[in-house]
Amino acid sequence: MFYNLIRQALRAKRALWVTYSAIGLGFLMLYVSVWPSIQSQSADYSKIFSSLPKGLVLALNISNETPTLMGYLSSKHFGLIWLFMIAMLVVAYGSFVIAKEVETRTMGFLLSQPINRLKLYLARFGAGAIILARFVVLSEIVVWPIAKIYNYSIGGTGVLLVGVAGFLFGLSIMGLSFMLSAMSSSAGRVSAWSGAVLLAMYAIYIVSSLVDSLDKLKYLSLFHYIAPGDIVTNNSIPLSSIVVFVLFSVVTATIGAIIFQKRQVQV
Repeated sequence: MFYNLIRQALRAKRALWVTYSAIGLGFLMLYVSVWPSIQSQSADYSKIFSSLPKGLVLALNISNETPTLMGYLSSKHFGLIWLFMIAMLVVAYGSFVIAKEVETRTMGFLLSQPINRLKLYLARFGAGAIILARFVVLSEIVVWPIAKIYNYSIGGTGVLLVGVAGFLFGLSIMGLSFMLSAMSSSAGRVSAWSGAVLLAMYAIYIVSSLVDSLDKLKYLSLFHYIAPGDIVTNNSIPLSSIVVFVLFSVVTATIGAIIFQKRQVQV
């Protein structure tokens, strides 16, 4: 029954992850296609990078690793657009799995069957993790074989580490969206609340990067803990980032599970 529930959720949201993966792959192919011209202008890029304010560089996840393809992609794509695509994907899924089903009374029908609420919640979360993993593979990990096809030099370790970091980042946001979805009977409100929290986190991250006196505020934002450019440069994911993402996802998802088990759902 548990695996059937996972398959059901995957089938129901197939269009969602396929669409996002296709868009992510399209962006990736676009950036890879212009890499030769960027590489030929690496000297000019270095001058521009050195002239940028340090706060702006940190806020926008800009890296000076232009001589490498992965450094370039981390600055232009994985450090901003890709992260927001992950956020939008998991928020869209999280809004659907509980709040939307409560809103359409599909959830009431499911709960009228001999289905354990916790198993249903975990199955929905597990399906979301699979959808997120598929997106990461098809929009980021795939850069390694693409680069090989074009005979570009790229380190497989850096690609894998950025993918893992992106997955953990997405998992933490999914925990948040599940928690909010468990509280609400409106998918629209869940999307709005999740978006507001993420925008607030990003605003805090930007402000703390630009204003030295507010530097400590950065620890309140999930965006502070993921910097693909630094991951590629250092060839490692900071332990603090792993701990924060895992704890945030576990705590928010657990709160959501408790709320979902106790709330009243109309049949």
